Amino acid sequence: MDMLDTKVTKELFFKNGLIYTKNKDEAATKYFKGSKVKNSLISNGCILKGHVNSSVISRRVTVHSGAEINNCIIFQNCEIKSGCKLTNVIIDKNTIINENTVLIGNEESLVVIEKKSQLE
Repeated sequence: MDMLDTKVTKELFFKNGLIYTKNKDEAATKYFKGSKVKNSLISNGCILKGHVNSSVISRRVTVHSGAEINNCIIFQNCEIKSGCKLTNVIIDKNTIINENTVLIGNEESLVVIEKKSQLE
């Protein structure tokens, strides 16, 4: 989450040399009409139709329209369906959050969802 701070990002990428990572050639993230993204780090291959604020979203995450994500970390291959409201949540990879699910943690006690879960 510190990567969302511009000062931290500049220090990490421009002051101490280059950082090398594995290259994952995927399609660019697709931002649909009506989507809103603010102060977030979004990886390649995502489909964004909902609202994302102050969050880190990994590769191939789908956020359906009507979903709201605030202050979350979502790992790869997750699907957040319509009407979901997520705040202060960490979701491990390959997880599906079904329609109208509400998960709200606080900064001291985050909600953590294990990988390959399917929440109803």
